[in-house]
Amino acid sequence: MTAVLPFALSVAKGASIAGGVAGSAVGGSTAFSVLQGGATILSAANAIRSGNEDARSLELRAADAQHEKALENLQGISRRTSIKRELAATAGDIVVANAASGLDNSFGTARLQRKQAFDDADRALASDALTQNSRISRLEQRRLELLRSASRTRRGGRAKALFKGLSFGASVLQRG
Repeated sequence: MTAVLPFALSVAKGASIAGGVAGSAVGGSTAFSVLQGGATILSAANAIRSGNEDARSLELRAADAQHEKALENLQGISRRTSIKRELAATAGDIVVANAASGLDNSFGTARLQRKQAFDDADRALASDALTQNSRISRLEQRRLELLRSASRTRRGGRAKALFKGLSFGASVLQRG
């Protein structure tokens, strides 16, 4: 029995040491999990913040496109006003030149010259209106695409955060 007692004491002592090592390993594992969880939370928050910032930048570019549409409207009005002014000046020059040379402005060449000036102005006005509509349409398409991109970017940031959280959960489950 005396030989069994020292053996039992050494087994108990070994179990105690093993329990202490296992306990510290479990405690270390818990501390590691807490640190990894904290890092995951920070990384997920950063992914959301980054997605939101990128989306905000795209939304600001979309707002710029909206402002450019209004500016294009004003520029179109200005261009068409300029075309009309030029028409009035051209028509006046034709009338003055014909009157100075003693021609009647109500028929013949004088009338054809004025008609040609009005036709040219009508074509220029129509062309400018089409150009303006095309530019406004392009700006609207760009604005809508930027808003769609902003939405996708924001969702992407949230998805990254979710996947980071799921990845952390999977690694904790693997450790047991």
